[in-house]
Amino acid sequence: MNILGINYGHDASVCLLRDDKIEYAITEERITRIKHQAGLPIESIKEVLKRVKPEEIEYVALAWFGPVKNFNTLFTSAYWRKVAVYKRPFKLLPPWTTINEVKILRKLGIQCPVKYIEHHIAHQFSSIAQSGFKKCLSVSIDGWGDGKSYYSTLWENEELKYIAQNDRFSSLGSFYSMATLLCGFESNEGEGKTMGLAPYGKPTLLKTFEKVIAYKNLKFYTPERFFRFYTKMKGYQLQLMPDSKILEVTKNVKKEDIAASAQMHAENLVLQLSQDLKDQYGVKKFALSGGFFLNCVANGKILSDLKLDELFIQPHAGDGGLALGAAYKVYHELTGQLPQKQVDQIYYGNEFTDEEIKTAIKKHNLKYETADTGEVAELLSKGKIVGWFQGKDEWGPRALGNRSILGDPRRAENKKIINNKVKHRESWRPFCPSLLEEAGPQYLKDYHRCPFMTMNFSVVKDNIPAATHIDKTARPQTVSRQQNPKYYELINEFKKITKVPVLINTSFNLQGEPMVHRPEEAIADYLKTEMDVLVLGNFLIKKRK
Repeated sequence: MNILGINYGHDASVCLLRDDKIEYAITEERITRIKHQAGLPIESIKEVLKRVKPEEIEYVALAWFGPVKNFNTLFTSAYWRKVAVYKRPFKLLPPWTTINEVKILRKLGIQCPVKYIEHHIAHQFSSIAQSGFKKCLSVSIDGWGDGKSYYSTLWENEELKYIAQNDRFSSLGSFYSMATLLCGFESNEGEGKTMGLAPYGKPTLLKTFEKVIAYKNLKFYTPERFFRFYTKMKGYQLQLMPDSKILEVTKNVKKEDIAASAQMHAENLVLQLSQDLKDQYGVKKFALSGGFFLNCVANGKILSDLKLDELFIQPHAGDGGLALGAAYKVYHELTGQLPQKQVDQIYYGNEFTDEEIKTAIKKHNLKYETADTGEVAELLSKGKIVGWFQGKDEWGPRALGNRSILGDPRRAENKKIINNKVKHRESWRPFCPSLLEEAGPQYLKDYHRCPFMTMNFSVVKDNIPAATHIDKTARPQTVSRQQNPKYYELINEFKKITKVPVLINTSFNLQGEPMVHRPEEAIADYLKTEMDVLVLGNFLIKKRK
């Protein structure tokens, strides 16, 4: 059975499911190079059609923004008269309607039935299906989708049982996006920066933020309306606008204190919710999804404070993961089944042959040699910054050793070097450690396997300063030989040289750009930055002075 899952909102994506196995999945931005690309992911669908004939697709699972059928309540009619949202065929309808999308699918030769899956249901199935849990509590939290901003259920006996939900106005995700705007970052883009900035500040606005959004009886609510959905559009999205009252209250507050206050308040609220769900239902396994749960600090608190048996966060927790969730929801409708084993690797994208890589290298007249992991480890141990491009693209926003920039975590100066001279971003931004799975308990307090960088832990050793944040924490990737043999071998070779089984790992991209997808993009970033070495598959390139 072939099911094509599609998300056509922001972070548009596809997922090709063959029975219960993922054959291919990617976010459209990787191919088009437009960050958070929205609309029908046509280029990604074309990639799918290289792997399966259109007539072999039996169902399309479309993650649906259903309540936007009442879009007049969300947007001003003047907006639609003045702005063309997408430069694409069939511009007559707003981007969240589905008629145009189905027409385009038909033009691509996909004639099968289309099933529409509600936004938060797709989120929930994305985490449940990959968790392998037979029984768990499932929570999805985001800005909003389908008119909802939070949804909780009990997964039991292959059935999703409703518990509670919030509308889009009492939104924990939108609260955090509001704080992100107040910190001077972009909403739906800079929330990770807010989280990273928080340890530099003090929660001086906690009492104020408690008036913005609060929690009671398995729901969030807004005691005072400090933020609102303003009807002005930014690109294709509703622009979240803080109320004038909150702008006045925060105008002389340090950005890091705003971030610290928002982070602490968000953690407190989601911990209260999670604790109450656990107590009321007696279930100690959670599956989490929705863009809010890209907040690895809050996730780490849920794991440690609630003493859970298991916690699984969908690696592509934001809307990009909807394609996968929608596909699995349709598969479950048709078969009554989901995978019984937790996913252990998420390399679902494109892989490039040696010949394709060599062609890209020759276009730039670069000299190359055969890559040896021992030599690469030696270069890393000498302080070299390495671009590492291997195998298939990772699914989701985290680099997991296939599209990564790597460095020596022992050298504190590497944090500044990579931020300033390679990534071209704020110098305070933290980096993640990739560490051998068996070394996890030596480095991380209250260790829990974390192959997808979805949780935060306290670091108990002081020999990896470049991969440890200012508050002595880190968002690690634990690496097993089974998950990624070549990356495991590289870290192990580095360990043989340095006695440290850890590397700095950050995504292979410049600030504001999607992660590199093709060899050509990796080479371009390498040449534009002060990266010392580039490893493309089996080939090694060094900068010549």
